[in-house]
Amino acid sequence: MAFVAHEDREVAGYCWGHLLDRPDGSSMAYIHEMHVGEGFRRRGIGRDLMLAVLNSARVRGASTVFLITEADNDPARNLYEDVGGEIADQGKTVSYSWNLQTSQTRDLDP
Repeated sequence: MAFVAHEDREVAGYCWGHLLDRPDGSSMAYIHEMHVGEGFRRRGIGRDLMLAVLNSARVRGASTVFLITEADNDPARNLYEDVGGEIADQGKTVSYSWNLQTSQTRDLDP
C-alpha cells in the first residue's frame, strides 16, 4: 500500500506499508513510513494520508494496523491519536536489527 499527496506537482507527503498475512488466516497492515514535507505540515495532509491507508487496509481485510514511532515524536503521536490510534500495550519490548553488510554478523548459513 502506498499513497502520495501532492500540491502543484510537488510531493507534499507519502505513506506506505505492507499488508501482512497471519498464520491464523487473518491479516494486519504495517505502516512502514509516514512523512509530510516541512513546508506542507499543519494542513491536514498527514491526516488524509493516514485515513487513506487505514481505509485501504480495512477494504483489503486487515483487522489491525500498526506502526512504530519514537516516543518523543509528539507531532506524529498527536496525528496518530487524532485518527484513533492507541498505544499498544505489549509490555516491555526491545527492538533488534541486523546489518547484513558488516563482518560482525554471525554466519547465517544453517
